[in-house]
Amino acid sequence: MQINIHAKDITLQASHEDYIKEKLGKLTHYAEVLQDESVKCDVHVEKSKNKTQGLHVEMKATILVPGDSLHAEVDAMQVTEAADLISEKLERQVKKYKESR
Repeated sequence: MQINIHAKDITLQASHEDYIKEKLGKLTHYAEVLQDESVKCDVHVEKSKNKTQGLHVEMKATILVPGDSLHAEVDAMQVTEAADLISEKLERQVKKYKESR
């Protein structure tokens, strides 16, 4: 799976990018189709501000798999927390996708 990370209004450290790739890379253990290099995962990370939470991180990820796309969005206070949450959401979707195939 190819993982592409795009940042908007935030500068991601190399350690954050590595952490995101590590967390999403673990999804390949749940479905063999994700191990194919033709499968693409686009991750968009954006710093946002709202009245109740103040500064926070929005992360959106889309995995394009044969015949479908898996999508998740999360808000968190830190990049690593967002990566953990989005990984959990996508893990559930990958398992459902695998069962339906």
